[in-house]
Amino acid sequence: MGKPPRITNRERVLLALQDAPDHIDQYEVPRRFSQPGLTQRLGMAQSHVSRALTQLLDEGLLTQKRKRVVGERRRVTTYSLSEKGMEKVRELASDIDSSEVLTTGVEGDLIQVELGKLIEEWVRAGDRSYPDALSKAELIRSATSHDGMLLVDSPNSGEGSEEADLSSETIGLHLELAELKRSQGDLRTAIDHLGRAADLHRKRGNPPGEARCILAAATLGGQVSEPES
Repeated sequence: MGKPPRITNRERVLLALQDAPDHIDQYEVPRRFSQPGLTQRLGMAQSHVSRALTQLLDEGLLTQKRKRVVGERRRVTTYSLSEKGMEKVRELASDIDSSEVLTTGVEGDLIQVELGKLIEEWVRAGDRSYPDALSKAELIRSATSHDGMLLVDSPNSGEGSEEADLSSETIGLHLELAELKRSQGDLRTAIDHLGRAADLHRKRGNPPGEARCILAAATLGGQVSEPES
């Protein structure tokens, strides 16, 4: 077990592109692999995403190519992981899984456990799952501190097993569908997908991402609730 890695904007962008190599040979790729898609998916300012992309490209961790993107009429610059980048993501994902954290045990006392093993227990118990490294990184970022260690508890304790999938893949899919429906003129459905993405961001403890989805829905005429924070 070890200390949780520091999750900066750089790491978040890198992890958001974890599955990009799987789409490298496709003629049309998901919008989440473009800069606007990353900005919306991560709930980050565009300038911060741009700065992180430039840094990662300079380090040889990313590749870039102009391709067709779902919902876009013209080719845009898309990003993927280089061989070096894929190795970095594997290392980061391993560090996240082996992170030493505190959680509340069955007796109500604090116990020390690896984050990866803790999440496996949540899944077996029917709690909310974190199927990708980015979702686990977001959990680390939102965790509180106790005696110098991160304190995490299942956000789904006592809620049953019908909780929505909180993976970044699911959020990205809702955002892509929203953009596609917007381009087709189906604003009502686009607003619905943005609302669902906002709800998932809220449940993952990402207020900036939630707010961006709400604002995007508002620009299309949607009437949605204000973010909780």
